[in-house]
Amino acid sequence: LNTLSSIETTLVGLNPFSASDMQAVRSAVKKFGSEGYFGQSIACDMEEVSNDHLQSATKKFYALTGQLFGFENLNYKKILGLMNIYLNPIDNRLTLNYIQVDPKHISTNAGSKYKHIGTGMIEGLKSLFPDMKIILVSKDQNTDKFYAKLGFKQDGGNMVFDA
Repeated sequence: LNTLSSIETTLVGLNPFSASDMQAVRSAVKKFGSEGYFGQSIACDMEEVSNDHLQSATKKFYALTGQLFGFENLNYKKILGLMNIYLNPIDNRLTLNYIQVDPKHISTNAGSKYKHIGTGMIEGLKSLFPDMKIILVSKDQNTDKFYAKLGFKQDGGNMVFDA
């Protein structure tokens, strides 16, 4: 289990073979609503890995949560964001396939207790895999500035962070 904690949040590795983790992700995605379309893709990928043990070596899933302990019973109401990555240790890189922040906690929402969820998730990923190049796959044009602020550079059709 990979975990990385800050004062009020924890980045937790999710287990696709855990019924509890699967249920927490499904419930969080439902909570995200129609704006959580990347979350739906993360849940589908997690379900696929749960049926194919070979994929679990390279596909990893994480949640940023306001829950600070008891991660074996993850509370979906406290999930602030989800992401999935593909590890390629041979090339010393990882692909950030999807990242989904709970729409209620997007930084433009003035009423949110939590700020910079996406930034925290990316910084957590950099900390967990400090020597790996990160390649961003799923994005839209509105997020290029966000990733550039975090050190990603345009490389062909992808945004890339070189460790």
